[in-house]
Parts: sequence; C-alpha cells; structure tokens
Amino acid sequence: LALALAGLFVDRWLLVPLVMATVGLAGPLFGFNVPWRSLGRSPDPPGQTLKVATWNVGGERRRGPEIRRLLESEQPDVLVLQECRPWYIEQPGWHPHHEGRMCLLSRFPILDVAARDRADMWEREGHGAILRYALDTPIGRVDLTHIHLETPREGLEAIMRNGPRGIATLKAKNQQREMEARLARSWANEGPGPLTLVVGDFNTPVESHLFRENWRGFRDCHATASWGFGFTKRTRRIGVRIDHVLTGPALRCFEARTVSGFRGDHRPLVTLVGGR
Repeated sequence: LALALAGLFVDRWLLVPLVMATVGLAGPLFGFNVPWRSLGRSPDPPGQTLKVATWNVGGERRRGPEIRRLLESEQPDVLVLQECRPWYIEQPGWHPHHEGRMCLLSRFPILDVAARDRADMWEREGHGAILRYALDTPIGRVDLTHIHLETPREGLEAIMRNGPRGIATLKAKNQQREMEARLARSWANEGPGPLTLVVGDFNTPVESHLFRENWRGFRDCHATASWGFGFTKRTRRIGVRIDHVLTGPALRCFEARTVSGFRGDHRPLVTLVGGR
C-alpha cells in the first residue's frame, strides 16, 4: 500500500515493480496469463495464416443463426463445434463434416477423416469424442484433432451432495478423464504431417496435472499469444478456461481471444496460427 501511494503522489515509476509483482502473482493464483515467451517477438506472422475457432454450442436446437453470425463476424477458416446438430453446418460455401455431435466447417477441402469408435467410452459412462482431420490449407496439409472429453462435473456434484461418500465417484471420473486424455494425445500423435493442431473442449484447465502431463510438447494458443484470463466457460459463480487450441512444434499461435455476445455458458475461442 505504501508503495502504491508513493507511486501515485511521488513518482509513478514506483508503480512499475508493484504492477509486475501483481501480474506475477495473478498468474499462478488466479490463471491470469502473460505471454512471456512472445514478448519481444514480432507479432506479425512470417507467412500465410489459418484462423481456427472452437465453440461448444451446448446442443441447443436453434443455433444456426448464431453460427452464421459467428462465421460472418469472425471470418474463421476452420470452425469446430461440440454438442452440435447436423443442420448447424448447412452453410453455403463451406466443406462440412458431422459425426456424433461433433461438427467441422472448413473453407478448404477435407482430405481425410478418422473418427474413434466411442463405444468403449460409453460403456464406462464417459464421453471421449475424438476425430482427426486432414485439411488442405494455404499453409499446407494440417492434421487437426478435434476433441470433446469427459467433464469432472458428476464427480464434483457427488462430493457436494454426499460429502466423503462422493469421493469414489470423483475418483472414477478422474480415471475416466485420464484415459480419454491419453487416447486423445495418442490420436494427435498419429497425424502424419508436421502441421498439427488439437482443438476443442478439453474440460480441463491448463493448470491441472491432467493437462500438463498429457499435452506436453503442444503449446496452448492463449498462453502463447494472449493476455488475461481468457475464460471460455462462465457460470454465475465461476469462470474457467477449458476450451483450447493447441499447436504442434511446427506451428505458432499469433492471436487468441474469446468472443462475447452469444448465448450459452461457453464462449467461442478464435485463434490465428501460422508457420514458425
């Protein structure tokens, strides 16, 4: 407090260490991001880029007009949707794909699609939606893995309802989430090209050990290119960042931001990626 008062009334340069200390603490404690690795680097892409967006639309039946509005306002090159309906992607001029409440819209040709059979995940009451696309884009063939993984919600609700008796449910859900994350990483690794992306609803924040252990080697777009919290899911009580765009070693993220003004508890995440 004394340093802040001195900065306001004596020398404003004294505020610099206070601001730096606040930012440094806000990151570990609250998830506030500073893109340290990108500071001092040119923000301009060295060549052609790809604008990639992801959005969990929540399964609502009347999302078509909002999806068209997102396409018109943000002009993505690739849009992936979770909890979607087939008619959401009836958009003229796009290359669409729909499978199991997972959708993709691409301005560029879809060269190949591989979808993992989810029957084993359903038997375990999990989710585990994993698809891999090969896209023919201006930056080259891009192998994009689109995922929607299990949520910890049921385990957390069991704890809230039943106290210690809910621990078994939470433990089972965490084991399921660990299994799905490993499977998703394995599918992402099988993409044959150097230009790889993993995109979708991970249901996991980057601070969790589950994320760190399974996505080592990929870079999170928000962490690389954006300031702030970047919450992609908001409720009346909390904000979390559980929807991600990850780049492989041959790609770099130059922009990442969420878009407000749409219904639902998830916000669209829009990123700009290109070669290093």
